[in-house]
Amino acid sequence: MEPNDVFLRAFFHACFTGDLSQTQKAIATGRLTAEDLNKGLKRATHSAFPDIVAALFDAGASVSTSTIASLPGPNLQQQPSVVRHFLDHGLDPNSRLSTGEPLLPMLRNPASARLHLDYAPCLEGGIASYFSASSKGDKQKDLRRITSAT
Repeated sequence: MEPNDVFLRAFFHACFTGDLSQTQKAIATGRLTAEDLNKGLKRATHSAFPDIVAALFDAGASVSTSTIASLPGPNLQQQPSVVRHFLDHGLDPNSRLSTGEPLLPMLRNPASARLHLDYAPCLEGGIASYFSASSKGDKQKDLRRITSAT
């Protein structure tokens, strides 16, 4: 096994398990590429570790289709602070997952969904365009669920 493979595995494991100290040590080496940082961001986002997400964004990770895919978080219950980091680093509230589905219905944590909705009016069209599209029934249920729980 190559030394870099061991290093990257340890970095990805630290991101996935919430080991901020090890994540910061790996970042400090300067050996991580933008692709490595984004892979770490996917893992930290999926596991809902806001401190690691913040450290990775600070180190140069970016919002992308692949990192957004992990944003719904564990059991679709993402931490609002993780969503905030993504929004603060350029997430478009109207983003869609790689499957074409809107991101909003995938955020089952009411506080995360509310935060996501609060950003939407800032953009042309806003998230309201999602709710005004066809098949309103399910979308209106999503909106009621989100707004009544916050």
